[in-house]
Formats: sequence, structure tokens, C-alpha cells
Amino acid sequence: MKKTLIPALLLILSGLILNLTSALSQDERRVPRTTGERIDHSELNIGQDMKSTRLNLSKHFEGETVSNAGTFKVEEGIRMLEISIKGSVKEGSIKLTINKPDKSLFKEQVIDRSADVEWNQLFTIREDNKEYTGEWTYKIDAVNVMGFYGLSITAH
Repeated sequence: MKKTLIPALLLILSGLILNLTSALSQDERRVPRTTGERIDHSELNIGQDMKSTRLNLSKHFEGETVSNAGTFKVEEGIRMLEISIKGSVKEGSIKLTINKPDKSLFKEQVIDRSADVEWNQLFTIREDNKEYTGEWTYKIDAVNVMGFYGLSITAH
């Protein structure tokens, strides 16, 4: 009986593995692969008095020229802000501009074919500092771009 039980168990196990592999590959094929802009905004409450919010923007370009702008709000009580920019371009250029609530320039980053870019800044906001509280603006200017960018803003 042991001689027939072990091969039977191996056959059943291999069938389960094949079914699982097939199911996973079908799920993978159902994921749409697009070059459109991706916007992800999420909020997370951490305890009673702490809140976290994140805005993620990304886009793959295939020769387009695009200009887009938007806003994000840093509420009172936020004590940390993290802003990240990344991108890579084969042709053309992408310029990302971020302005503080008082409309002054916070960061301007150009992404072109001279180098891939990964920039990150994390800073603490003092309770008495209102410079960072309010509505920030961002602008993305892409000119004849073959490449991508990613912008992530996280407030805690």
C-alpha cells in the first residue's frame, strides 16, 4: 500500500501545483498594461491624533507633449512631509515644479536623457511653522517625451 500511496500523493500534489501556476498566470494576464497616467491618493489614520496621506502620480510617455497641474493640501497638525521625484527619459524632457502654499518655488526638477533621476526630501514641520501648511501646487511639463516620471508626496 505504501508503494501506491506515495506516487498517488505526488500525482495529486503536482496537479495542485499545475493548477495554481495556471491560475496565477491567468491573473497576471488580466492586469491591464497601459501607458496612461496613474494617480493614487490614500489616507491612513494612525492612532487618534495622527493622520497620514499620500499622493502618487506616475506616467509613461511614448512621444507625447503634455502639460498638467494639480494641488495637494497639507493640513494643520502634519509634522512630517516627504516628497520624492523619479524618472528616466530616452528622448525629450520632463519638468516637475512644486510650489509651497505661499506660491514660492519649493522644487523644480528636470528629467532628460543626461541621467536617470531619483530625488527625495523628508523634513519635520514645527508646530509654529505655517510655511508648509495649506494648498501646494505641482505642475508637470513633458515635451516630446519617451520615458516616465513618478511623483510621490506623503504627509504624516
